[in-house]
Amino acid sequence: MSEAPGPSPAVVRRRWIAEFSPPPTTQLPLEDLVDDATLRCCRRLTAGVGSLLPQGQIGEFFTLDQFHGSFKPLLKHWSAPSGFCGALAVAGTELLFETLVSGPLAVAGVPHTPDIMADLASAPLCSLDLMRPRVESIMQQIHSCRTGYMKDHSSQFDEPGVQKQYLGAWYANYELSDVLRDYCAQQRAKGVSDAFLDQIVFLRENQWPAYGDATHEERERLPEEQRFGGRKVATESGSEGIHFDPAQGDRSVIIEVPNRRLLLRADEWEAGHAATIGFPRIACIDVGNHFTCAVFFEAPAGEEGVLPSTLHFNTTKSKYSTRHMLQIAHFLFAMRARVEPSLAPEPPETPAPEPLTREAFVIYLEEEDSPLQK
Repeated sequence: MSEAPGPSPAVVRRRWIAEFSPPPTTQLPLEDLVDDATLRCCRRLTAGVGSLLPQGQIGEFFTLDQFHGSFKPLLKHWSAPSGFCGALAVAGTELLFETLVSGPLAVAGVPHTPDIMADLASAPLCSLDLMRPRVESIMQQIHSCRTGYMKDHSSQFDEPGVQKQYLGAWYANYELSDVLRDYCAQQRAKGVSDAFLDQIVFLRENQWPAYGDATHEERERLPEEQRFGGRKVATESGSEGIHFDPAQGDRSVIIEVPNRRLLLRADEWEAGHAATIGFPRIACIDVGNHFTCAVFFEAPAGEEGVLPSTLHFNTTKSKYSTRHMLQIAHFLFAMRARVEPSLAPEPPETPAPEPLTREAFVIYLEEEDSPLQK
């Protein structure tokens, strides 16, 4: 990949949403948001990191504004949803991979400072010239798949407005997975090694509990997640909730390795991949009604030490450092497994374990004035 145009390092650092800091507390306790089995994996992984800040550090960065008018012609041409963050996240994942892992400026396998990683990673993601064609290609691919499905299942789309609604629906996890899998296949055909391609991951929320309400292709694809379990339940207040029972194998979080077409539980990731897949790791993340991308790397710390680090890229001005899915991604992907995990059922932990998150100062800086941020 040729050197990407982008903002200077000084401009880059003025566009931070949050400087690197220890993971702040989530909006609700993680225990209320993620199943216990996944949290136990996170605790084991963080416990295996010997550094001054065992939980590492997260930095968050604002790149392109997905609501900027520059994207409107694409949305109209490809009947794309107004919330097309999934396409932006996958495009960002591809560019991060080519910049940091497979390209001439690659930093694979070597610890780098957060400033160097921020400069390398943010430049292509802030470039409309680089992002726009990637985003359009992804829109075109998903549009082609959706129109093909409508053609093959025409009886499902007889009602007025159904076709438009289907084409304009938010991009689903399985659709983004298909794009990432195809991308990995294309890169492999160009000679990129499987070892590098395995560094692309996708953190997904388990959608199986929504199967009963699913229609069209989603209803055909959701059984891929059936083994992760979960079901809808009525809460005490009468609203609808989702229940996961880890003892039955249920998991609220799914880890995908697109290059291998693998959907994994956290313990399967921990046992088979967390110690062997190299750094930096590049992820597309479902952070909850929004998709983003991130790079996970090891920064130098002390004498021959490393600090697990996450650099998160967002296409809205919202701050996601307190979202549980970003923090789970940090605990799973920024950590290198250093101890042999136990996959057997664990007894209740007593005394109560240290919380995975803690209070931290987050510094908000003035955003750079840019035509893509107005």
